[in-house]
Amino acid sequence: KASKMIDTTKVNILNQLSISYFNNNPDKAYDYAHQCWIISTQIGYKKGIARAYNRFGWIHNQRGEYPLALEYLNKAIKLFEELHNREGIATSNSYMGSVYSNQGNYPEGQQYYQTALKYYEEMKDVSGIASAHNDIGYNFYNEGNYTEALKDYTIALKIYKDSNERQGLSYAYNNIGEVYQKLNNFTEALNYYQQSLKIKEEDGDKYGSAWTYTNIGEIYDRMSNSEESLNNYLTGLKLFEGID
Repeated sequence: KASKMIDTTKVNILNQLSISYFNNNPDKAYDYAHQCWIISTQIGYKKGIARAYNRFGWIHNQRGEYPLALEYLNKAIKLFEELHNREGIATSNSYMGSVYSNQGNYPEGQQYYQTALKYYEEMKDVSGIASAHNDIGYNFYNEGNYTEALKDYTIALKIYKDSNERQGLSYAYNNIGEVYQKLNNFTEALNYYQQSLKIKEEDGDKYGSAWTYTNIGEIYDRMSNSEESLNNYLTGLKLFEGID
Protein backbone atom coordinates (compact mmCIF):
# COMPACT_ATOMS: atom_id res chain seq x y z
CA LYS A 1 0.00 0.00 0.00
CA ALA A 2 2.84 2.39 0.91
CA SER A 3 4.59 1.75 -2.41
CA LYS A 4 1.35 2.44 -4.30
CA MET A 5 1.03 5.73 -2.43
CA ILE A 6 4.60 6.65 -3.42
CA ASP A 7 3.77 5.76 -7.03
CA THR A 8 0.58 7.86 -7.13
CA THR A 9 2.53 10.79 -5.64
CA LYS A 10 5.15 10.31 -8.35
CA VAL A 11 2.42 10.24 -11.03
CA ASN A 12 0.94 13.50 -9.70
CA ILE A 13 4.36 15.17 -9.79
CA LEU A 14 5.00 13.92 -13.35
CA ASN A 15 1.58 15.28 -14.31
CA GLN A 16 2.46 18.73 -12.91
CA LEU A 17 5.81 18.67 -14.72
CA SER A 18 4.02 17.82 -17.96
CA ILE A 19 1.70 20.82 -17.50
CA SER A 20 4.59 23.19 -16.75
CA TYR A 21 6.30 22.29 -20.06
CA PHE A 22 3.06 22.53 -22.12
CA ASN A 23 3.75 25.82 -23.86
CA ASN A 24 7.50 26.08 -24.16
CA ASN A 25 8.58 22.44 -24.65
CA PRO A 26 5.80 20.11 -25.89
CA ASP A 27 8.24 17.20 -26.41
CA LYS A 28 9.31 17.32 -22.77
CA ALA A 29 5.67 17.68 -21.71
CA TYR A 30 4.83 14.56 -23.75
CA ASP A 31 7.72 12.64 -22.20
CA TYR A 32 6.51 13.39 -18.65
CA ALA A 33 2.92 12.51 -19.60
CA HIS A 34 4.17 9.21 -21.03
CA GLN A 35 6.02 8.38 -17.80
CA CYS A 36 2.84 9.29 -15.94
CA TRP A 37 0.86 6.88 -18.16
CA ILE A 38 3.36 3.99 -17.73
CA ILE A 39 3.37 4.08 -13.91
CA SER A 40 -0.41 4.64 -13.72
CA THR A 41 -1.02 1.64 -16.00
CA GLN A 42 1.32 -0.55 -13.92
CA ILE A 43 -0.50 0.24 -10.66
CA GLY A 44 -4.00 0.55 -12.16
CA TYR A 45 -4.31 4.23 -11.18
CA LYS A 46 -7.22 5.32 -13.38
CA LYS A 47 -6.99 9.01 -12.52
CA GLY A 48 -3.33 9.03 -13.59
CA ILE A 49 -4.17 7.26 -16.86
CA ALA A 50 -6.99 9.74 -17.59
CA ARG A 51 -4.71 12.69 -16.88
CA ALA A 52 -2.02 11.29 -19.19
CA TYR A 53 -4.61 10.86 -21.97
CA ASN A 54 -5.64 14.46 -21.36
CA ARG A 55 -2.05 15.68 -21.73
CA PHE A 56 -1.51 13.57 -24.88
CA GLY A 57 -4.66 15.08 -26.34
CA TRP A 58 -3.58 18.65 -25.65
CA ILE A 59 -0.08 18.17 -27.06
CA HIS A 60 -1.40 16.52 -30.25
CA ASN A 61 -3.78 19.48 -30.53
CA GLN A 62 -0.83 21.90 -30.26
CA ARG A 63 0.97 19.96 -33.00
CA GLY A 64 -2.09 20.11 -35.26
CA GLU A 65 -2.57 16.32 -35.06
CA TYR A 66 -6.31 16.62 -34.51
CA PRO A 67 -7.57 13.03 -35.03
CA LEU A 68 -5.06 11.78 -32.42
CA ALA A 69 -5.97 14.64 -30.09
CA LEU A 70 -9.68 13.73 -30.28
CA GLU A 71 -8.94 10.03 -29.75
CA TYR A 72 -7.02 10.65 -26.51
CA LEU A 73 -9.42 13.28 -25.20
CA ASN A 74 -12.40 10.99 -25.76
CA LYS A 75 -10.60 8.30 -23.75
CA ALA A 76 -9.86 10.85 -21.02
CA ILE A 77 -13.49 12.01 -20.81
CA LYS A 78 -14.71 8.39 -20.58
CA LEU A 79 -12.34 7.61 -17.71
CA PHE A 80 -13.02 10.85 -15.85
CA GLU A 81 -16.77 10.16 -16.15
CA GLU A 82 -16.27 6.67 -14.67
CA LEU A 83 -14.40 8.32 -11.79
CA HIS A 84 -17.02 11.09 -11.40
CA ASN A 85 -14.09 13.52 -11.59
CA ARG A 86 -15.75 16.80 -12.57
CA GLU A 87 -12.52 18.76 -12.81
CA GLY A 88 -11.09 16.22 -15.26
CA ILE A 89 -14.30 16.19 -17.31
CA ALA A 90 -14.28 20.01 -17.47
CA THR A 91 -10.63 20.24 -18.56
CA SER A 92 -11.02 17.52 -21.20
CA ASN A 93 -14.13 19.20 -22.62
CA SER A 94 -12.28 22.48 -22.75
CA TYR A 95 -9.42 20.82 -24.69
CA MET A 96 -11.95 19.18 -27.05
CA GLY A 97 -13.42 22.61 -27.72
CA SER A 98 -9.99 23.86 -28.64
CA VAL A 99 -9.40 20.99 -31.09
CA TYR A 100 -12.67 21.69 -32.94
CA SER A 101 -12.11 25.44 -32.84
CA ASN A 102 -8.60 25.02 -34.29
CA GLN A 103 -10.12 23.07 -37.18
CA GLY A 104 -12.62 25.87 -37.83
CA ASN A 105 -15.56 23.84 -36.53
CA TYR A 106 -16.80 26.62 -34.22
CA PRO A 107 -20.32 25.28 -33.43
CA GLU A 108 -18.83 21.97 -32.24
CA GLY A 109 -16.10 23.82 -30.32
CA GLN A 110 -18.78 25.97 -28.70
CA GLN A 111 -20.68 22.90 -27.43
CA TYR A 112 -17.61 21.49 -25.68
CA TYR A 113 -16.67 24.88 -24.20
CA GLN A 114 -20.24 25.27 -22.87
CA THR A 115 -20.06 21.80 -21.28
CA ALA A 116 -16.76 22.75 -19.61
CA LEU A 117 -18.36 25.97 -18.34
CA LYS A 118 -21.30 24.01 -16.89
CA TYR A 119 -18.96 21.76 -14.88
CA TYR A 120 -16.84 24.70 -13.65
CA GLU A 121 -20.02 26.45 -12.52
CA GLU A 122 -21.20 23.33 -10.68
CA MET A 123 -17.84 23.19 -8.86
CA LYS A 124 -17.89 26.97 -8.25
CA ASP A 125 -14.37 27.00 -9.73
CA VAL A 126 -13.90 30.73 -10.31
CA SER A 127 -10.68 30.39 -12.30
CA GLY A 128 -12.24 27.65 -14.47
CA ILE A 129 -15.35 29.76 -15.13
CA ALA A 130 -13.21 32.70 -16.25
CA SER A 131 -11.08 30.45 -18.42
CA ALA A 132 -14.19 28.92 -20.05
CA HIS A 133 -15.62 32.38 -20.85
CA ASN A 134 -12.24 33.27 -22.32
CA ASP A 135 -12.34 30.15 -24.53
CA ILE A 136 -15.92 30.85 -25.62
CA GLY A 137 -14.93 34.44 -26.43
CA TYR A 138 -11.95 33.24 -28.45
CA ASN A 139 -14.19 30.82 -30.35
CA PHE A 140 -16.59 33.67 -31.24
CA TYR A 141 -13.60 35.89 -32.14
CA ASN A 142 -12.24 33.32 -34.61
CA GLU A 143 -15.71 32.92 -36.06
CA GLY A 144 -15.80 36.67 -36.69
CA ASN A 145 -18.61 37.23 -34.18
CA TYR A 146 -16.97 40.15 -32.34
CA THR A 147 -20.03 41.33 -30.40
CA GLU A 148 -20.43 37.93 -28.71
CA ALA A 149 -16.66 37.63 -28.22
CA LEU A 150 -16.65 40.94 -26.38
CA LYS A 151 -19.44 39.76 -24.05
CA ASP A 152 -17.58 36.65 -22.92
CA TYR A 153 -14.19 38.36 -22.71
CA THR A 154 -15.76 41.05 -20.52
CA ILE A 155 -17.20 38.42 -18.15
CA ALA A 156 -13.74 36.80 -17.91
CA LEU A 157 -12.15 40.21 -17.29
CA LYS A 158 -14.53 40.96 -14.41
CA ILE A 159 -13.88 37.59 -12.75
CA TYR A 160 -10.10 38.01 -13.05
CA LYS A 161 -10.40 41.52 -11.58
CA ASP A 162 -12.51 40.33 -8.65
CA SER A 163 -10.21 37.41 -7.88
CA ASN A 164 -7.06 39.47 -8.58
CA GLU A 165 -5.69 36.81 -10.95
CA ARG A 166 -3.09 38.95 -12.64
CA GLN A 167 -2.01 36.74 -15.51
CA GLY A 168 -5.61 36.04 -16.50
CA LEU A 169 -6.38 39.73 -16.23
CA SER A 170 -3.48 40.76 -18.47
CA TYR A 171 -4.56 38.31 -21.15
CA ALA A 172 -8.22 39.35 -20.85
CA TYR A 173 -7.22 43.00 -21.45
CA ASN A 174 -5.20 41.87 -24.45
CA ASN A 175 -8.09 39.81 -25.88
CA ILE A 176 -10.53 42.73 -25.59
CA GLY A 177 -7.93 44.94 -27.27
CA GLU A 178 -7.82 42.51 -30.19
CA VAL A 179 -11.62 42.67 -30.57
CA TYR A 180 -11.60 46.49 -30.64
CA GLN A 181 -8.77 46.34 -33.17
CA LYS A 182 -10.95 44.16 -35.42
CA LEU A 183 -13.80 46.67 -34.98
CA ASN A 184 -11.37 49.46 -36.03
CA ASN A 185 -11.85 51.18 -32.66
CA PHE A 186 -8.16 51.96 -32.24
CA THR A 187 -8.49 54.25 -29.21
CA GLU A 188 -10.19 51.53 -27.17
CA ALA A 189 -7.81 48.86 -28.50
CA LEU A 190 -4.81 50.92 -27.43
CA ASN A 191 -6.33 51.52 -24.00
CA TYR A 192 -6.83 47.78 -23.36
CA TYR A 193 -3.41 46.80 -24.76
CA GLN A 194 -1.72 49.33 -22.49
CA GLN A 195 -3.53 47.99 -19.42
CA SER A 196 -2.44 44.49 -20.43
CA LEU A 197 1.16 45.62 -20.92
CA LYS A 198 1.29 47.33 -17.52
CA ILE A 199 0.50 44.06 -15.70
CA LYS A 200 2.82 41.98 -17.88
CA GLU A 201 5.74 44.33 -17.29
CA GLU A 202 5.08 44.51 -13.53
CA ASP A 203 5.04 40.70 -13.41
CA GLY A 204 8.13 40.29 -15.59
CA ASP A 205 6.23 38.44 -18.34
CA LYS A 206 8.65 39.16 -21.19
CA TYR A 207 6.99 36.88 -23.71
CA GLY A 208 3.55 38.41 -23.10
CA SER A 209 5.01 41.93 -23.11
CA ALA A 210 6.75 41.32 -26.44
CA TRP A 211 3.45 40.30 -28.06
CA THR A 212 1.61 43.27 -26.58
CA TYR A 213 4.27 45.72 -27.84
CA THR A 214 3.78 44.12 -31.26
CA ASN A 215 -0.01 44.62 -31.00
CA ILE A 216 0.48 48.26 -29.95
CA GLY A 217 2.86 48.76 -32.87
CA GLU A 218 0.16 47.48 -35.18
CA ILE A 219 -2.41 49.89 -33.73
CA TYR A 220 -0.12 52.92 -34.20
CA ASP A 221 0.56 51.72 -37.75
CA ARG A 222 -3.20 51.64 -38.42
CA MET A 223 -3.44 55.14 -36.93
CA SER A 224 -0.69 56.27 -39.34
CA ASN A 225 1.71 57.07 -36.49
CA SER A 226 4.82 55.50 -38.02
CA GLU A 227 7.25 56.69 -35.37
CA GLU A 228 5.32 55.23 -32.39
CA SER A 229 4.60 52.11 -34.43
CA LEU A 230 8.30 51.53 -35.10
CA ASN A 231 9.26 52.20 -31.47
CA ASN A 232 6.83 49.56 -30.23
CA TYR A 233 7.82 47.01 -32.88
CA LEU A 234 11.50 47.47 -32.00
CA THR A 235 10.82 47.07 -28.29
CA GLY A 236 8.87 43.87 -29.02
CA LEU A 237 11.65 42.57 -31.25
CA LYS A 238 14.29 43.27 -28.60
CA LEU A 239 12.28 41.35 -26.00
CA PHE A 240 11.76 38.38 -28.35
CA GLU A 241 15.50 38.31 -29.07
CA GLY A 242 16.26 38.52 -25.34
CA ILE A 243 14.22 35.37 -24.61
CA ASP A 244 15.46 33.72 -27.82
